[in-house]
Amino acid sequence: IELTLDAASAPCAVHNFRHLVGKRFYDGTKCHRLVTEGIRIIQCGDPTGTGSGGPGYRYDDPKTKTGGYARGVVGMANRGTPGTNGSQFFIVYEDSEFPPHYPVIGR
Repeated sequence: IELTLDAASAPCAVHNFRHLVGKRFYDGTKCHRLVTEGIRIIQCGDPTGTGSGGPGYRYDDPKTKTGGYARGVVGMANRGTPGTNGSQFFIVYEDSEFPPHYPVIGR
């Protein structure tokens, strides 16, 4: 998958994502979650494939997103609370409305 990252909108999240890509963290991982009701996303980035794995650390990133998430947006998945970003990310496959707790890292 090719992405265009936007470091201006979520600098910590984009830096972390690039770091993990550079470490080949995502190589061989599978997308573990497909949501077809309400929000329309596919979620990836968990090396265990269970939805509970990550890189072994968590970080916070300012939430600058407002409104909906358009088709094609890539954001960092978290538990919806500060300080819970890690390695998991989602790709929006259909315009969706959900809380602005998830840093958008690109398209």
